[in-house]
Amino acid sequence: MKPSAYLAGADPKLPAAAEHVTTRTVVDVRNALDASPWLAAGWTVHQLGRPTRTPTA
Repeated sequence: MKPSAYLAGADPKLPAAAEHVTTRTVVDVRNALDASPWLAAGWTVHQLGRPTRTPTA
């Protein structure tokens, strides 16, 4: 499995992900993630060549 395929299927709402980070920030260097679910779960999303997107309050 390619790393991009693994991350593309990652669930941003999994408690395990959020509990082990200080700041909810994901850096997608391959632009493989759909940023919408990550933003909805409260994560800041950095993707190469795209503006940084932050969750809406």
